[in-house]
Amino acid sequence: MLWYDKMNMLLLRWMRIIILALMLFFLIPEGNDNWVFAQQKTITLFSSVEVDLLPEFDQPSMLIVSTCELSQDVTLPADIVLRIPTAAGRPSLVAAGTSVDALYEVPYKIKPSGIWTYIILRSSLPIIRLEYYDPSFSTNNLNRHYDYSWQSDYTVENFYLQIQQPYGVSNIQIQPILENSEWTSDGVLRYYNIQIGKVDAGREISFSLDYKKEGGQPSTSSLQVHSSIPITTNTPGRITIWNSVPWFLILAFSIVLIIVGVLWLWQMNLRKPVINSLLRHNNAEKRKSSERKIEDKQSGDIHPFEEIHCNLCGKRASSGDQFCRSCGNRLRERYENSY
Repeated sequence: MLWYDKMNMLLLRWMRIIILALMLFFLIPEGNDNWVFAQQKTITLFSSVEVDLLPEFDQPSMLIVSTCELSQDVTLPADIVLRIPTAAGRPSLVAAGTSVDALYEVPYKIKPSGIWTYIILRSSLPIIRLEYYDPSFSTNNLNRHYDYSWQSDYTVENFYLQIQQPYGVSNIQIQPILENSEWTSDGVLRYYNIQIGKVDAGREISFSLDYKKEGGQPSTSSLQVHSSIPITTNTPGRITIWNSVPWFLILAFSIVLIIVGVLWLWQMNLRKPVINSLLRHNNAEKRKSSERKIEDKQSGDIHPFEEIHCNLCGKRASSGDQFCRSCGNRLRERYENSY
């Protein structure tokens, strides 16, 4: 095959790829939202969805936390598509788990489409959590305003809404007033709970939120942690060495200490006769040395092993020297005169 035939085949292959890409581009318009759910017809059911709205919680914006639980009829792993406002950018958390206390971040893809951005993920676990900050939260002097909208792309068996009242705020206005709603409190903050119930796919839930607040401090900076009961040595959950270390380890450690102590005392008793013998021997040698020095003094001789120093210049003399090698002083005379 000639080289230009190979080039023609290569160009033809690339032309097919480009034509296929253009067809896909025009068949899936950017502004059409229906493409997202084209392959989601078999998993259109959440058993429950809880949306928590936390205004000025840790930032001067609206934190929205959505916790979704897939129905038991859904086959896992499942491809899920959730939406957030495009103005929110990327979500701060996309996680999945077996319960709300055991969630792990999962990979996801984003697809902006008009005012909405779609979060696409595949989950092998039934609980899905999505968190993001909505910058459309309005702050005008003391006035706060927020418009919330839930676009139900899936059928939800039980839908719940909870709005946290910011710290230091005494009154929140919610319009329109939703049915099956009530205020609750955890002792520090108040919450507006709304139980909507079943929400069919395609239904929209929207309301507005207004309140007044002085200053821009978030709720987390104003909250202080206090103990619910006085903390003493008998407080439940308090960790001490007696309840953190098993009793059998303490017993084993005590036995080891006792054995080491007994062995040490036994060794000390064995060494006593040897030490006493050495002491007696040293005392005898000292007595003999003292007696020998006294005899030498009386005879006028200097013991050959005794160190002699000149009393005049302090120079050390050798055994048998009569005169100092440094200054010439007579050593025997100085020695005799010192006694």
